[in-house]
Amino acid sequence: MNEWVGTKNKIYCVLGMHRSGTSLLGNILHTLGIPFGKNLIGANEHNKKGYWEDQEIVAIQDGLLIQLGLDWWKENSVDPYPKDFFLSPPLLNAQQKLKEVLSQRMEENGGVFGFKDPRTSRFLPIYRKI
Repeated sequence: MNEWVGTKNKIYCVLGMHRSGTSLLGNILHTLGIPFGKNLIGANEHNKKGYWEDQEIVAIQDGLLIQLGLDWWKENSVDPYPKDFFLSPPLLNAQQKLKEVLSQRMEENGGVFGFKDPRTSRFLPIYRKI
């Protein structure tokens, strides 16, 4: 299944904002053999072929946005982070949860996992630490 991917222990992250083609790219990568897991947000009338977003990753990142008083769909979603945000308990907690989810998904999928959530573009510094 993952022969073309190369070595194991790789995470493929699709980065891009909402409505920029990230679901299409997630679908293509899945079709090429990169597992996106089984805990995905389902298709609906807004995205008939699916979002390719892991429910737990989305929930963790949504929680961080809420704690920041931001929304992914509003103009304030690009506001600067509060001072010391990257050392705050909510962020450190979310970072630990994301690390656990990614580790679990890697284990479930033979060391290769792909994920996509437009919110990740906002939280990329967290993933660099993970």
